Amino acid sequence: KELNAWKARFLEEKGTKPTVDDIMADDEIRPLFEEYQALKEEAATTTPQHSQGAGEDPAGASSEAVDSEAAHKRRKKLGKQLNEWKKSFKETQGRAPTQDDIAADPEVKAWFDEYSALPKERKDDDKGAKDDGADPDADIAAKEAAEEKARKKLLVHQLNQWKAAFAAENDRQPTTQDILGDQEIAPIYEEYLVISKRI
Repeated sequence: KELNAWKARFLEEKGTKPTVDDIMADDEIRPLFEEYQALKEEAATTTPQHSQGAGEDPAGASSEAVDSEAAHKRRKKLGKQLNEWKKSFKETQGRAPTQDDIAADPEVKAWFDEYSALPKERKDDDKGAKDDGADPDADIAAKEAAEEKARKKLLVHQLNQWKAAFAAENDRQPTTQDILGDQEIAPIYEEYLVISKRI
């Protein structure tokens, strides 16, 4: 949790994700990272039947399976954290949080980004998302974010077509006033601005 919060702050301040060198150069976060790495290695080496040959371990105790199991557990934990945050947010604000609310909180945004990046469930697990503590609302929010990106791409295409037509007719590039003065393109431009602020 602290490591993710630090990574989110680093990304916000520097505009890029931290490397291992960045983490190791920070005296505050380095001990946490080293502890995390040690626990990760310990989990990998203490997996039962890890040394058995291929075909003898149907449960898949390879490092790939360990990573998959760890990812599944991490996603479950993040789903619970997101649900708790959303419940708390709704109690204090009187409404459900939006994408903007998630983006405004660096720690929660880091949780959400990591949650969205992790696989939904283990391939060998037949249980549904309801049983694994996953947050279906976060999945919906991730889908909405993807739809907004696709919508923004379409709006940019429409704006560029209109600008090209305007330039051909007027022998100059359109200004913002030209765009806002056109009843057909103005709402498209305004929608583009709103989506651009969110993503």
